[in-house]
Amino acid sequence: MPKPSVALYLLSLGALLAPLLHSVQSGMLGLILDNVHSAHPVLPGTDIPLRTSWTGLALLDVIFSVMICVFHVILDPHNLSLFIQGGHFFGLWMAAWILVLLESVPSIKGSTNTHSPRRSRRYVIWGLIMEFMTVALGFPAWCASDLQESPIEPRAVSSPCSASSLDIAEIKMLPWSFILSTGIPTLLMLICRPDAEAALFSQQSWILIRLFHPLLFATVHGLLSTKSQPSSEKNCSRQEDSGTEQARELNKLYTVAFWIAAMPHLLVTSGVLFAKFFPRLLPAPIVASLSLGALWPVASIWRSVFMEVESTQQGVALFMTANEIISTVALLVWAWNRGGSAIPKSGRNGQQSLSIGLWKAIFLASIFGPGAAAVAQVQHRNAVLQQMTLSANRKR
Repeated sequence: MPKPSVALYLLSLGALLAPLLHSVQSGMLGLILDNVHSAHPVLPGTDIPLRTSWTGLALLDVIFSVMICVFHVILDPHNLSLFIQGGHFFGLWMAAWILVLLESVPSIKGSTNTHSPRRSRRYVIWGLIMEFMTVALGFPAWCASDLQESPIEPRAVSSPCSASSLDIAEIKMLPWSFILSTGIPTLLMLICRPDAEAALFSQQSWILIRLFHPLLFATVHGLLSTKSQPSSEKNCSRQEDSGTEQARELNKLYTVAFWIAAMPHLLVTSGVLFAKFFPRLLPAPIVASLSLGALWPVASIWRSVFMEVESTQQGVALFMTANEIISTVALLVWAWNRGGSAIPKSGRNGQQSLSIGLWKAIFLASIFGPGAAAVAQVQHRNAVLQQMTLSANRKR
């Protein structure tokens, strides 16, 4: 087993000892469960009734209610620092989810995945694990599994037609599937009111629906693909004529992932710097909410190991900070090893490319954030593999 995989598995195991057990030790989980099991459960920090009956199965209903409470606290704009922190983490998480999708679909050119289509649908299971058992637990485990199953040495694909079991039409359905399965539920989760009586217009309902977005994605993409799938012979002929079209379409999706991670980071960084240098131009509460200590209370994580949190909001902030730190480390380790695996280890050009890739990653991370830098590293991997494929085709 590669050393990075071992480190990532240990990081995933550490997530059990950090966010999950920490939420119990700090008292956050107790506060939420006491509220859920009370005679009149309400959303944290409000007097709005919390819906606790969804399936009729007691354990599932409790899990769903806990998730709704956590997400409501993050989505409440009155908790400004938590709301901003949640937006930053959401950008990182969605970029990571797109990477999981693109690296999991069967045998995409530029990806080292060689699983059968059915087996590659494991991304649904991984996505649900990340949603219901925290990103900090699920994402490092997926990264470790992906690195473990990837070939150690880079390889070129001799034929564009054999490089992927997805045709151009199916690839073009990926962003539409993402918008319908993840984008729309997320938007409705943000704009709907938590106290709406109709389930269709209730924030609580859309929080729950969005949790199942990996399953929704697989369903939507399957339906859209069956309606737009051409014959395999025609597809193969077209790919032979335009071997780079597939790579270009996929690169667009990686670019989308880059900006999904970069934009929240740029906005938050700009807000923090503006509040730092021009505090008199903003109200005092906003300036306080835009401090680094308020957005990422890292120091408070260690204190809360010995002291219980005072509110659900404080507990969720600590919980999310630990999740973001762990998942960011996992993403960077995975992306660096993925990018490095595409570059020949021997030779001057290989070492030079690794050096350039390192400085480029540091530069991008300093401006656009670590999530965007990780996506760029994988894009660099794809470009190298594409060049190797084109060179191999010319030699045939």
